[in-house]
Amino acid sequence: MTFSFTRPPRRKPVPFSIILVLFSLMIAPQTAAAQFMTHSDLEQNCAVGSTPEQINRCMGYIAGVIDYHVVMQSLGTNPSTDFCLPPELLLEEAAIEVLAYLAQKPEQGGFIAAPAVALALNRVYPCAKVQ
Repeated sequence: MTFSFTRPPRRKPVPFSIILVLFSLMIAPQTAAAQFMTHSDLEQNCAVGSTPEQINRCMGYIAGVIDYHVVMQSLGTNPSTDFCLPPELLLEEAAIEVLAYLAQKPEQGGFIAAPAVALALNRVYPCAKVQ
């Protein structure tokens, strides 16, 4: 009687970097609430003298709010605070308007910044009323 034995196929080793990332996620979990940015946070990140990382965070946040808004408009679910940006508008110009609005509302420094971005852009770039 002859037995044949075949080895199961070898699995590819998991790269060490993936193991390290997964391990670090288990050690220091953060809640989603920790990711919200307040008015004050946004102003601090955009302030003169901020690091390039902070400026990128500021611009990325404003761009993210704008992108989300554009997606909602394209789906036909216009937000209650609507704005329509001109196609040639630079992100930096939008950021200047947002920061001017935030500077006028220091009492709202602890509030989430996303609605303030929409309100600031609505003030300067309202959508034309359809009649």
